[in-house]
Formats: sequence, C-alpha cells, structure tokens
Amino acid sequence: MWIWIAVGAAVLAAAVVVLRRRSVRRRRVHPYYVTAKKLRITWPPGYAEHRPIRMVRRPDALFLIEEFASRAAALDFLRRCEIREERIYVIAENPEGNLGRDLIMIFEEADGAPVEIGERSPLPAPRHSDEDCARCGYPVIPGALPELDGAATVRVAVALDGMARDGSGFRCADCGALGCAWCYRAVPQRTDGSGHADPRCWLCGGRVDVLVE
Repeated sequence: MWIWIAVGAAVLAAAVVVLRRRSVRRRRVHPYYVTAKKLRITWPPGYAEHRPIRMVRRPDALFLIEEFASRAAALDFLRRCEIREERIYVIAENPEGNLGRDLIMIFEEADGAPVEIGERSPLPAPRHSDEDCARCGYPVIPGALPELDGAATVRVAVALDGMARDGSGFRCADCGALGCAWCYRAVPQRTDGSGHADPRCWLCGGRVDVLVE
C-alpha cells in the first residue's frame, strides 16, 4: 500500500537495530508479574500468574526469556505479547530455533532475521502524545532524511509496509498528534483525487506528514 506525502528533503530512511542476546547462565527468578507493571508490556492472558520468566539486564537492553516445547508454541506466545517500549526483547527459546519480539516485529534470535511484523492492539480511545501513536500507544520512531545539495521540497511515494517495518509514522500538521505506520496500514484509509491513500490524524482529522528527526 502506497501513500503520497510531502516532505522537506528526500526519501525517508530508517533502520531497525536488532540486538543479539549474549548467552547467559540459566537461572529462575520470581515471575515477572510483579514488575511488569513498571514496563509497557502486555502478556497473554493468564501467562504471568502461571509461568516463571528469566530476566537479563544489559546496559542498553532488557531481555525477558521463556522456554517452550516447540516453535509453534513460542510463536503463538510472542504473537500475543505486546511491547510498547524500545530496547526490551522477549525471547522464546525452543528446540527448533529461538524467536524474539521487540517493539516492531518477531524475529529469529540467531541472526535477527524478521519473521513477521507484530500485531498492535488499539487503545480504548485515541489519546494525544508527543512520542506515541494516538491509536495504539506504541512509540513512533522518527525517520532520518539524507542531506541533499540545493533540494527544496519533494513529493515522494511512501510505502506503509516499509514504514511499519521501521517503526516509523506520521505527525499531524494541525494538533501534533502522532500515528504509527502500522495503524494506518491496518485501518483502511480515505483516498485523494489520485487514488492514493490520504491518512488523517486519529484525533482531529487533520493532514499528517512523515515524522522525521
């Protein structure tokens, strides 16, 4: 799905950095249920009350690790987790190859290869934030625009699929609310006179621009 957005330099470029977890000594700790409220993580219903989880802290990341009997069970678990915070990684160990989930996607732990973009549940009601999507509450990562010599404003076609993989999105030109590409990709959008999607702010209905650094 493509949309046309006017931006003040050139094509949006963003990258997702997937951190690898170093091998750690296995140990069991108290179920993460006690501290999960301090982090923006949603577990599958009933999970935290019944299963322990290992927690490994690094200077730049937090890894939450659980074991499963099969890849199918691990994938089902990760699909029902939601992580609304950067640098938190839920790792689902299993005999067929460990999987992980972060803010954006489910991935292969061994090499960071993407498996699928994670689903995002909407908030009970849209709300304004300077950092998070008004519809789902996930952080919206600004994109980076390359420098151009003598360029003014250009009009570019932006693929929502690519933006969703980067975790990037838009800012409302009127009220400043943010919206992630995943939500605009998941919800059918109105179209402009050329037939291209014309996304609008979740709060005020104003036009949105690509969020850049």
